[in-house]
Amino acid sequence: MSYIIIGNIFGIIGFIFSAVAYHKRQKKKILLDLIISNCFSLLQYLFLQAYTGCITIIISILRNIIAIKKVKKIRILF
Repeated sequence: MSYIIIGNIFGIIGFIFSAVAYHKRQKKKILLDLIISNCFSLLQYLFLQAYTGCITIIISILRNIIAIKKVKKIRILF
């Protein structure tokens, strides 16, 4: 199979996880689903050789990981 087809399959899977994430009620579960979605998007960009897109997705994954770890600390402030 072509790399383009494999990349698009990963993109579709990532889109499905992203759509499911917004139907969750807990913030932690939403962020976990978005991390999974971003991982599939990262694979999509790697197969499509879109390296700039990979960098932005990596930043997004790191942002979501930090948000998951900071949820408890933020609740204390508000």
